[in-house]
Amino acid sequence: MNFVDSRCSDRAGQWMHRRRRVWPAVVIAGALIGTACGGGSGKKAADNVTTTSTTSAVADEGTTTTVGTAQTGATVAPGALASTTTTAAKKSTATTRKPIAAAPAPKAINAGATNVTSAPTTAPAADVQPGGTITYLKVADITGFDPSVLTYGGSSDGPPGYMVFDVLFYNDPKDGLVKPQVADSLTTNDATTWTMKLKPNIRFTDGTAYDANAVKFNWQRLQDPKLAAKTAASANLMQSIDVIDPLTLRLTLKQKNAVFPYSVSQIPFIGSPAAIQQKGDGFMSDPVGAGPFTLKQWVRNGSMTFVRNPNYWAAPRPYVDQVIIKPITDEAQRINSFAAGEANLVFTGVPDSAAQLQKSGGVPYPSILNGGKQIAFNVRKAPFNDAERARPSPWPLTTRTTPRSSSAD
Repeated sequence: MNFVDSRCSDRAGQWMHRRRRVWPAVVIAGALIGTACGGGSGKKAADNVTTTSTTSAVADEGTTTTVGTAQTGATVAPGALASTTTTAAKKSTATTRKPIAAAPAPKAINAGATNVTSAPTTAPAADVQPGGTITYLKVADITGFDPSVLTYGGSSDGPPGYMVFDVLFYNDPKDGLVKPQVADSLTTNDATTWTMKLKPNIRFTDGTAYDANAVKFNWQRLQDPKLAAKTAASANLMQSIDVIDPLTLRLTLKQKNAVFPYSVSQIPFIGSPAAIQQKGDGFMSDPVGAGPFTLKQWVRNGSMTFVRNPNYWAAPRPYVDQVIIKPITDEAQRINSFAAGEANLVFTGVPDSAAQLQKSGGVPYPSILNGGKQIAFNVRKAPFNDAERARPSPWPLTTRTTPRSSSAD
Protein backbone atom coordinates (compact mmCIF):
# COMPACT_ATOMS: atom_id res chain seq x y z
CA MET A 1 0.00 0.00 0.00
CA ASN A 2 1.19 3.48 -0.78
CA PHE A 3 0.62 6.37 1.59
CA VAL A 4 0.87 10.00 0.51
CA ASP A 5 1.65 12.91 2.79
CA SER A 6 -1.70 14.52 3.61
CA ARG A 7 -0.21 17.93 2.87
CA CYS A 8 -0.16 17.05 -0.83
CA SER A 9 -2.96 14.50 -0.98
CA ASP A 10 -5.27 16.67 -3.07
CA ARG A 11 -2.69 17.06 -5.82
CA ALA A 12 -1.57 13.47 -5.46
CA GLY A 13 -5.13 12.46 -6.21
CA GLN A 14 -4.60 13.69 -9.76
CA TRP A 15 -2.42 10.71 -10.52
CA MET A 16 -2.95 8.07 -7.84
CA HIS A 17 -6.07 6.79 -9.54
CA ARG A 18 -5.90 3.09 -8.70
CA ARG A 19 -7.57 3.05 -5.30
CA ARG A 20 -8.91 -0.43 -4.61
CA ARG A 21 -8.80 -1.24 -0.90
CA VAL A 22 -7.48 -4.77 -1.17
CA TRP A 23 -4.68 -6.38 0.89
CA PRO A 24 -1.81 -6.78 0.35
CA ALA A 25 -1.06 -3.66 -1.61
CA VAL A 26 1.65 -2.63 -4.01
CA VAL A 27 3.08 0.55 -5.47
CA ILE A 28 1.55 1.98 -8.61
CA ALA A 29 4.33 2.79 -11.04
CA GLY A 30 2.16 5.05 -13.16
CA ALA A 31 1.60 7.28 -10.17
CA LEU A 32 5.00 8.83 -10.61
CA ILE A 33 4.17 10.15 -14.08
CA GLY A 34 1.20 12.35 -13.35
CA THR A 35 2.06 13.79 -9.96
CA ALA A 36 2.52 17.51 -9.39
CA CYS A 37 2.96 17.59 -5.62
CA GLY A 38 6.00 19.55 -4.45
CA GLY A 39 8.26 18.80 -1.52
CA GLY A 40 10.81 16.15 -0.71
CA SER A 41 13.53 15.60 1.78
CA GLY A 42 15.76 18.35 0.41
CA LYS A 43 18.90 16.42 1.41
CA LYS A 44 22.01 16.46 -0.77
CA ALA A 45 23.02 13.26 -2.55
CA ALA A 46 25.96 11.31 -1.18
CA ASP A 47 29.38 11.67 -2.78
CA ASN A 48 29.58 8.07 -3.96
CA VAL A 49 27.29 8.31 -6.96
CA THR A 50 26.88 6.85 -10.40
CA THR A 51 26.03 9.58 -12.88
CA THR A 52 24.19 8.94 -16.14
CA SER A 53 23.93 11.10 -19.20
CA THR A 54 21.65 10.92 -22.22
CA THR A 55 21.17 12.80 -25.45
CA SER A 56 17.61 14.01 -25.82
CA ALA A 57 15.70 13.62 -29.04
CA VAL A 58 12.49 15.32 -30.04
CA ALA A 59 9.39 13.16 -29.97
CA ASP A 60 5.88 13.98 -31.07
CA GLU A 61 3.43 15.09 -28.43
CA GLY A 62 0.71 12.69 -27.40
CA THR A 63 -1.46 11.58 -24.57
CA THR A 64 -1.91 8.32 -22.75
CA THR A 65 -4.61 6.02 -24.01
CA THR A 66 -7.23 3.83 -22.49
CA VAL A 67 -8.31 0.67 -24.18
CA GLY A 68 -11.01 -1.92 -24.13
CA THR A 69 -10.67 -5.63 -24.69
CA ALA A 70 -12.72 -7.61 -27.14
CA GLN A 71 -13.24 -11.34 -26.98
CA THR A 72 -13.82 -13.27 -30.18
CA GLY A 73 -14.56 -16.89 -31.01
CA ALA A 74 -16.93 -19.29 -29.28
CA THR A 75 -17.44 -22.82 -28.02
CA VAL A 76 -20.81 -24.52 -28.09
CA ALA A 77 -22.53 -25.54 -24.87
CA PRO A 78 -24.29 -28.91 -24.69
CA GLY A 79 -27.85 -28.82 -26.06
CA ALA A 80 -30.85 -29.09 -23.77
CA LEU A 81 -32.78 -32.35 -23.59
CA ALA A 82 -36.22 -32.49 -25.25
CA SER A 83 -39.18 -32.78 -22.88
CA THR A 84 -42.64 -34.39 -23.22
CA THR A 85 -45.84 -32.63 -22.14
CA THR A 86 -49.16 -34.42 -21.47
CA THR A 87 -52.61 -33.04 -20.75
CA ALA A 88 -55.04 -35.09 -18.64
CA ALA A 89 -58.81 -34.79 -19.32
CA LYS A 90 -61.49 -35.09 -16.63
CA LYS A 91 -62.94 -38.46 -15.64
CA SER A 92 -63.37 -40.80 -18.63
CA THR A 93 -61.76 -38.54 -21.22
CA ALA A 94 -58.66 -40.18 -22.72
CA THR A 95 -55.25 -38.73 -22.12
CA THR A 96 -53.77 -37.04 -25.18
CA ARG A 97 -50.16 -36.27 -25.98
CA LYS A 98 -49.09 -32.98 -27.53
CA PRO A 99 -46.39 -32.95 -30.18
CA ILE A 100 -42.87 -32.85 -28.75
CA ALA A 101 -41.31 -29.41 -29.16
CA ALA A 102 -37.96 -29.18 -30.89
CA ALA A 103 -34.94 -28.81 -28.63
CA PRO A 104 -33.70 -25.21 -28.37
CA ALA A 105 -30.62 -24.32 -30.36
CA PRO A 106 -27.35 -24.57 -28.39
CA LYS A 107 -26.14 -21.28 -26.93
CA ALA A 108 -22.73 -19.91 -27.81
CA ILE A 109 -20.35 -19.11 -24.97
CA ASN A 110 -18.01 -16.18 -25.45
CA ALA A 111 -14.68 -17.85 -24.81
CA GLY A 112 -12.27 -16.55 -27.39
CA ALA A 113 -8.89 -14.87 -27.22
CA THR A 114 -8.48 -11.53 -25.46
CA ASN A 115 -7.67 -8.86 -28.04
CA VAL A 116 -6.21 -5.59 -26.79
CA THR A 117 -7.15 -2.57 -28.88
CA SER A 118 -6.83 1.18 -28.55
CA ALA A 119 -9.52 3.59 -27.45
CA PRO A 120 -9.72 7.36 -28.02
CA THR A 121 -7.02 9.30 -26.22
CA THR A 122 -7.81 11.14 -23.00
CA ALA A 123 -6.90 14.75 -22.32
CA PRO A 124 -4.94 15.64 -19.15
CA ALA A 125 -6.78 17.11 -16.19
CA ALA A 126 -7.35 20.85 -16.35
CA ASP A 127 -6.20 21.49 -12.76
CA VAL A 128 -2.70 20.00 -13.08
CA GLN A 129 -0.02 21.89 -11.12
CA PRO A 130 3.35 21.04 -12.70
CA GLY A 131 6.72 21.06 -10.97
CA GLY A 132 8.17 19.86 -7.68
CA THR A 133 9.87 16.76 -6.34
CA ILE A 134 8.42 13.49 -5.08
CA THR A 135 10.42 11.47 -2.54
CA TYR A 136 9.35 7.84 -2.32
CA LEU A 137 10.44 5.30 0.31
CA LYS A 138 10.49 1.68 -0.81
CA VAL A 139 11.53 -1.62 0.73
CA ALA A 140 14.84 -2.39 -1.02
CA ASP A 141 17.16 -1.37 -3.81
CA ILE A 142 17.06 -3.09 -7.20
CA THR A 143 19.66 -5.26 -8.95
CA GLY A 144 19.97 -3.04 -11.99
CA PHE A 145 18.17 -1.61 -15.01
CA ASP A 146 18.96 -4.18 -17.68
CA PRO A 147 15.52 -5.55 -18.72
CA SER A 148 16.91 -9.06 -18.30
CA VAL A 149 17.07 -8.61 -14.51
CA LEU A 150 13.86 -6.63 -14.04
CA THR A 151 10.80 -8.47 -12.74
CA TYR A 152 8.21 -5.66 -13.04
CA GLY A 153 7.42 -6.09 -9.35
CA GLY A 154 5.18 -3.35 -8.00
CA SER A 155 7.03 -3.14 -4.69
CA SER A 156 10.53 -3.55 -6.12
CA ASP A 157 11.82 -2.68 -9.61
CA GLY A 158 8.49 -1.83 -11.24
CA PRO A 159 8.44 1.92 -10.43
CA PRO A 160 12.06 2.73 -11.46
CA GLY A 161 11.75 0.53 -14.54
CA TYR A 162 8.53 2.25 -15.54
CA MET A 163 10.07 5.69 -15.15
CA VAL A 164 13.07 4.93 -17.38
CA PHE A 165 11.52 2.63 -20.01
CA ASP A 166 7.74 3.21 -19.92
CA VAL A 167 5.75 0.03 -20.71
CA LEU A 168 4.36 -1.64 -23.82
CA PHE A 169 1.28 -2.88 -21.96
CA TYR A 170 0.09 -2.90 -18.36
CA ASN A 171 -2.48 -4.80 -16.35
CA ASP A 172 -4.98 -2.26 -14.98
CA PRO A 173 -5.95 -3.25 -11.40
CA LYS A 174 -9.19 -1.26 -11.68
CA ASP A 175 -10.76 -3.78 -14.06
CA GLY A 176 -8.11 -6.50 -14.51
CA LEU A 177 -7.76 -5.78 -18.23
CA VAL A 178 -4.53 -5.50 -20.20
CA LYS A 179 -4.16 -2.05 -21.75
CA PRO A 180 -1.62 -0.61 -24.20
CA GLN A 181 0.77 2.20 -23.41
CA VAL A 182 3.62 2.47 -25.92
CA ALA A 183 2.00 -0.33 -27.91
CA ASP A 184 -1.22 0.43 -29.75
CA SER A 185 -2.83 -3.01 -29.99
CA LEU A 186 -2.33 -6.77 -29.71
CA THR A 187 -4.81 -8.92 -31.66
CA THR A 188 -5.32 -12.45 -32.94
CA ASN A 189 -7.81 -14.59 -34.83
CA ASP A 190 -6.61 -18.00 -33.66
CA ALA A 191 -4.78 -17.46 -30.31
CA THR A 192 -1.53 -18.67 -31.92
CA THR A 193 -0.49 -15.87 -34.28
CA TRP A 194 -0.69 -12.38 -32.78
CA THR A 195 -0.21 -8.98 -34.39
CA MET A 196 1.23 -6.17 -32.28
CA LYS A 197 1.10 -2.53 -33.36
CA LEU A 198 3.22 0.26 -31.85
CA LYS A 199 2.49 3.96 -31.54
CA PRO A 200 4.43 6.05 -34.08
CA ASN A 201 7.13 8.67 -33.60
CA ILE A 202 8.53 7.43 -30.27
CA ARG A 203 12.27 7.65 -29.64
CA PHE A 204 14.65 6.61 -26.92
CA THR A 205 16.48 9.37 -25.08
CA ASP A 206 19.60 8.64 -27.16
CA GLY A 207 17.66 9.63 -30.29
CA THR A 208 17.21 6.13 -31.75
CA ALA A 209 13.82 4.80 -32.82
CA TYR A 210 11.52 2.86 -30.50
CA ASP A 211 10.21 0.55 -33.20
CA ALA A 212 9.44 -3.07 -34.00
CA ASN A 213 13.11 -3.95 -34.38
CA ALA A 214 13.82 -2.57 -30.91
CA VAL A 215 11.07 -4.71 -29.40
CA LYS A 216 12.31 -7.81 -31.22
CA PHE A 217 15.89 -7.19 -30.05
CA ASN A 218 14.82 -6.86 -26.41
CA TRP A 219 12.53 -9.89 -26.40
CA GLN A 220 15.10 -12.11 -28.11
CA ARG A 221 17.58 -11.11 -25.40
CA LEU A 222 15.08 -12.33 -22.79
CA GLN A 223 14.92 -15.64 -24.65
CA ASP A 224 18.71 -16.06 -24.60
CA PRO A 225 19.46 -18.83 -22.06
CA LYS A 226 22.90 -17.33 -21.40
CA LEU A 227 21.29 -14.27 -19.81
CA ALA A 228 18.96 -16.33 -17.59
CA ALA A 229 16.44 -13.47 -17.72
CA LYS A 230 14.00 -13.36 -14.83
CA THR A 231 11.05 -13.00 -17.21
CA ALA A 232 12.27 -15.56 -19.75
CA ALA A 233 9.18 -17.73 -19.25
CA SER A 234 6.93 -15.05 -20.74
CA ALA A 235 9.28 -14.35 -23.65
CA ASN A 236 9.69 -18.06 -24.37
CA LEU A 237 5.99 -18.45 -25.11
CA MET A 238 6.88 -17.07 -28.55
CA GLN A 239 8.20 -19.42 -31.23
CA SER A 240 9.08 -16.58 -33.60
CA ILE A 241 9.09 -12.76 -33.65
CA ASP A 242 8.81 -11.25 -37.12
CA VAL A 243 9.04 -7.57 -38.03
CA ILE A 244 6.38 -6.74 -40.64
CA ASP A 245 7.08 -3.02 -40.78
CA PRO A 246 8.57 -0.43 -38.39
CA LEU A 247 5.41 -0.39 -36.25
CA THR A 248 4.15 -3.98 -36.65
CA LEU A 249 5.29 -7.36 -35.32
CA ARG A 250 3.89 -10.83 -35.96
CA LEU A 251 4.26 -13.01 -32.86
CA THR A 252 3.83 -16.77 -33.39
CA LEU A 253 3.37 -18.77 -30.21
CA LYS A 254 4.52 -22.32 -29.51
CA GLN A 255 0.92 -23.24 -28.71
CA LYS A 256 -2.46 -21.55 -28.50
CA ASN A 257 -2.72 -19.06 -25.65
CA ALA A 258 -5.92 -17.04 -25.42
CA VAL A 259 -4.57 -14.88 -22.58
CA PHE A 260 -1.20 -14.10 -24.14
CA PRO A 261 -1.60 -10.33 -23.53
CA TYR A 262 -1.34 -10.97 -19.79
CA SER A 263 2.06 -12.58 -20.35
CA VAL A 264 3.17 -9.72 -22.60
CA SER A 265 2.30 -7.28 -19.82
CA GLN A 266 5.02 -8.98 -17.74
CA ILE A 267 7.77 -8.14 -20.28
CA PRO A 268 6.96 -4.46 -20.85
CA PHE A 269 10.39 -2.82 -20.61
CA ILE A 270 12.19 -2.00 -23.87
CA GLY A 271 15.68 -0.48 -23.75
CA SER A 272 17.58 1.21 -26.56
CA PRO A 273 19.29 -1.58 -28.56
CA ALA A 274 22.13 0.78 -29.48
CA ALA A 275 22.78 1.66 -25.84
CA ILE A 276 22.54 -1.97 -24.67
CA GLN A 277 25.12 -3.03 -27.25
CA GLN A 278 27.40 -0.05 -26.63
CA LYS A 279 27.32 -0.02 -22.81
CA GLY A 280 27.29 -3.76 -22.14
CA ASP A 281 27.27 -4.35 -18.38
CA GLY A 282 27.26 -0.59 -17.90
CA PHE A 283 23.62 -0.49 -18.98
CA MET A 284 22.73 -1.85 -15.53
CA SER A 285 23.46 1.52 -13.94
CA ASP A 286 23.27 3.78 -17.00
CA PRO A 287 20.03 2.83 -18.78
CA VAL A 288 18.52 4.41 -21.88
CA GLY A 289 14.79 4.12 -22.41
CA ALA A 290 11.83 6.13 -23.70
CA GLY A 291 10.11 6.67 -20.37
CA PRO A 292 8.88 9.84 -18.66
CA PHE A 293 12.11 10.22 -16.64
CA THR A 294 15.83 9.65 -17.02
CA LEU A 295 18.15 8.37 -14.30
CA LYS A 296 20.32 11.26 -13.12
CA GLN A 297 22.24 9.46 -10.36
CA TRP A 298 22.14 6.28 -8.34
CA VAL A 299 23.81 5.72 -4.99
CA ARG A 300 23.37 2.00 -4.46
CA ASN A 301 21.38 1.27 -1.31
CA GLY A 302 21.18 5.04 -0.83
CA SER A 303 18.96 6.79 -3.35
CA MET A 304 17.97 7.11 -6.99
CA THR A 305 17.28 10.48 -8.57
CA PHE A 306 15.16 10.72 -11.72
CA VAL A 307 14.58 13.91 -13.71
CA ARG A 308 11.81 14.72 -16.14
CA ASN A 309 12.29 13.67 -19.76
CA PRO A 310 11.48 16.88 -21.70
CA ASN A 311 10.91 14.90 -24.91
CA TYR A 312 8.56 12.27 -23.48
CA TRP A 313 6.18 11.03 -26.17
CA ALA A 314 3.11 11.56 -23.94
CA ALA A 315 3.84 15.24 -23.24
CA PRO A 316 2.90 17.31 -21.27
CA ARG A 317 3.37 14.38 -18.90
CA PRO A 318 5.17 13.92 -16.58
CA TYR A 319 4.15 16.92 -14.54
CA VAL A 320 6.67 16.51 -11.73
CA ASP A 321 10.26 17.67 -12.24
CA GLN A 322 12.08 15.10 -10.14
CA VAL A 323 11.54 11.81 -8.30
CA ILE A 324 13.83 10.52 -5.55
CA ILE A 325 13.55 6.87 -4.51
CA LYS A 326 15.11 5.78 -1.22
CA PRO A 327 15.26 2.12 -0.17
CA ILE A 328 14.75 1.51 3.56
CA THR A 329 14.59 -2.18 4.39
CA ASP A 330 13.57 -1.83 8.03
CA GLU A 331 9.78 -1.47 8.17
CA ALA A 332 9.68 0.64 11.35
CA GLN A 333 12.39 2.99 10.13
CA ARG A 334 10.65 3.47 6.79
CA ILE A 335 7.32 4.26 8.46
CA ASN A 336 8.92 6.60 10.99
CA SER A 337 10.82 8.45 8.25
CA PHE A 338 7.59 9.09 6.41
CA ALA A 339 5.82 10.18 9.59
CA ALA A 340 8.69 12.61 10.26
CA GLY A 341 8.03 14.34 6.92
CA GLU A 342 11.09 12.99 5.11
CA ALA A 343 9.09 11.70 2.12
CA ASN A 344 5.88 12.22 0.20
CA LEU A 345 5.17 8.58 -0.64
CA VAL A 346 5.85 5.32 1.18
CA PHE A 347 5.17 1.66 0.48
CA THR A 348 4.00 -0.90 3.03
CA GLY A 349 2.47 -4.35 2.84
CA VAL A 350 1.94 -4.64 6.60
CA PRO A 351 -1.61 -3.97 7.89
CA ASP A 352 -0.41 -2.65 11.27
CA SER A 353 1.87 -0.16 9.53
CA ALA A 354 -0.97 0.94 7.29
CA ALA A 355 -3.17 1.58 10.32
CA GLN A 356 -0.37 3.56 11.98
CA LEU A 357 0.16 5.68 8.87
CA GLN A 358 -3.53 6.46 8.58
CA LYS A 359 -3.68 7.56 12.20
CA SER A 360 -0.74 9.89 11.61
CA GLY A 361 -2.46 11.57 8.66
CA GLY A 362 -1.23 9.48 5.72
CA VAL A 363 -3.62 9.10 2.80
CA PRO A 364 -3.81 5.46 1.61
CA TYR A 365 -3.85 4.43 -2.04
CA PRO A 366 -4.21 0.63 -2.00
CA SER A 367 -3.83 -1.59 -5.04
CA ILE A 368 -3.98 -5.31 -5.68
CA LEU A 369 -1.09 -7.63 -6.42
CA ASN A 370 -0.78 -9.04 -9.94
CA GLY A 371 -2.87 -12.17 -10.35
CA GLY A 372 -1.64 -15.42 -11.82
CA LYS A 373 -2.09 -16.70 -15.35
CA GLN A 374 -3.01 -20.28 -14.42
CA ILE A 375 -5.77 -22.08 -12.54
CA ALA A 376 -5.05 -25.66 -11.45
CA PHE A 377 -7.75 -28.27 -10.86
CA ASN A 378 -7.16 -31.61 -9.13
CA VAL A 379 -9.02 -34.00 -11.45
CA ARG A 380 -8.35 -36.94 -9.13
CA LYS A 381 -10.65 -35.62 -6.41
CA ALA A 382 -14.28 -34.52 -6.35
CA PRO A 383 -15.85 -32.54 -7.86
CA PHE A 384 -13.46 -32.28 -10.81
CA ASN A 385 -12.99 -36.04 -11.19
CA ASP A 386 -16.53 -36.05 -12.62
CA ALA A 387 -16.38 -35.95 -16.42
CA GLU A 388 -19.61 -33.97 -16.55
CA ARG A 389 -18.13 -31.26 -14.34
CA ALA A 390 -14.89 -31.25 -16.33
CA ARG A 391 -16.55 -29.79 -19.43
CA PRO A 392 -14.66 -26.98 -21.21
CA SER A 393 -14.89 -23.75 -19.28
CA PRO A 394 -16.39 -20.58 -20.77
CA TRP A 395 -13.11 -18.89 -19.78
CA PRO A 396 -10.17 -19.02 -22.19
CA LEU A 397 -8.17 -21.79 -20.53
CA THR A 398 -5.57 -24.24 -21.75
CA THR A 399 -5.14 -27.64 -20.11
CA ARG A 400 -2.05 -29.53 -19.04
CA THR A 401 -1.63 -32.72 -17.02
CA THR A 402 0.79 -32.34 -14.12
CA PRO A 403 2.28 -35.36 -12.30
CA ARG A 404 0.87 -35.81 -8.82
CA SER A 405 3.10 -34.80 -5.91
CA SER A 406 2.92 -35.63 -2.22
CA SER A 407 1.25 -32.25 -1.60
CA ALA A 408 -1.28 -32.53 -4.44
CA ASP A 409 -4.18 -32.98 -2.04
